[in-house]
Amino acid sequence: MELTTELPFAVAFTVAVIAVLLIGIAKAGFGGGVGLLTTPLMSLIMPAKITVGFLLPLLIIADGFTLFHHRGHWDKPNLKMLVPSALIGIILGVLLIDIVSDQELKRIIGGVVIAFTAVQMIRNHLQREALYRPVWWQGGTAGISAGFVSAIAHSAGAIVAIYLLPQRLDKRVFVSTMVLFFAIVNLLKVPPYLAIGLIDWQTLKSGLILVPFIPIGTLAGAWLNRRLDQNVFTRIIYILVLITGLQLLFGFNVLEWIFTHNSVSGG
Repeated sequence: MELTTELPFAVAFTVAVIAVLLIGIAKAGFGGGVGLLTTPLMSLIMPAKITVGFLLPLLIIADGFTLFHHRGHWDKPNLKMLVPSALIGIILGVLLIDIVSDQELKRIIGGVVIAFTAVQMIRNHLQREALYRPVWWQGGTAGISAGFVSAIAHSAGAIVAIYLLPQRLDKRVFVSTMVLFFAIVNLLKVPPYLAIGLIDWQTLKSGLILVPFIPIGTLAGAWLNRRLDQNVFTRIIYILVLITGLQLLFGFNVLEWIFTHNSVSGG
């Protein structure tokens, strides 16, 4: 892995393992905000542009695990509205990544995850709203927004959830639609990521060592579903997302400061 911090490699690798475990936990359906933490966490240990390219193959592999369990239960009318417009958002997001600096991208990622942590917190309110059926422009707006945010931060679940929740879909249909939508979106991101060099052989090779932690995270998510209150776990994740997002937004890395400070103090 190409690190961008002064952290010891063992610490950086541990952070990467935690981030990938969170992918599996999120794909297992545990805690709506879990996936928000992965990209900003990885951005603390490597360049932001490498992070988004590094994570995409791992997300696609994780999608493969979850698609099997949710096959055939998705809502096709919603997908027909969301997917085509998501491609527009992906292109816009990749164009932005290509023109901004790495530090600017880190700030953007920090701002996005902070904003969507707040968005996640109003989801319960939306579940109490009157039932509605979306029209094409609403689906198009949601798709473009989700594609854009997914392209720059892999963190667009809140957008699609807020679009789908007021429709009062069956829980399995809701989850399956989310799973298939992001599986398609992640595949659609591959060509533009390759085109601007976000994915290359080095990122693929570095990511291979972390692949086993995806199914481990999925199993951990299933275990947590049975043993731990989702609300408690999700609140912890939100706090971590806010702390991590603020670090990216203001260009400060607490972990790096701790280890650098200790190294200097130790002489």
